Amino acid sequence: MKKSLLDHVLKVRIPLVLFVVILAFSFTYFATSALRLGVGYQPEQPIDYSHLMHAGDLAIDCQYCHIGVDKGRHAVVPAMNICMNCHKYSTTDKEQTQKFIKYLKKTSRFPGSGSTAYQNMSISVIVLI
Repeated sequence: MKKSLLDHVLKVRIPLVLFVVILAFSFTYFATSALRLGVGYQPEQPIDYSHLMHAGDLAIDCQYCHIGVDKGRHAVVPAMNICMNCHKYSTTDKEQTQKFIKYLKKTSRFPGSGSTAYQNMSISVIVLI
């Protein structure tokens, strides 16, 4: 290689390639941060559930259902018996509560999980209110 070609490669091409690689990595990293962090993630639920109603309107503390939420950034999906602590006495006439009670009587498993209803399920999800 001639000295002028080597100078061109070292002064222009390598910095340009490094700049493009770093730019592409940075863009990909920041553009996918919401996906990597789970922002907006909501698990599919067989019963219509509203965090807005339970945590918002009814002001139920997050720690009542999501045990250990204060110790980490992920909350566990609560066991079905935690729901039944309130729903066996209140709103038993509502359609979703009836559906939940009927399902609970029929089986002791929550749809899509391997845990029984009376065990604390260990599926980690990020809960966004």
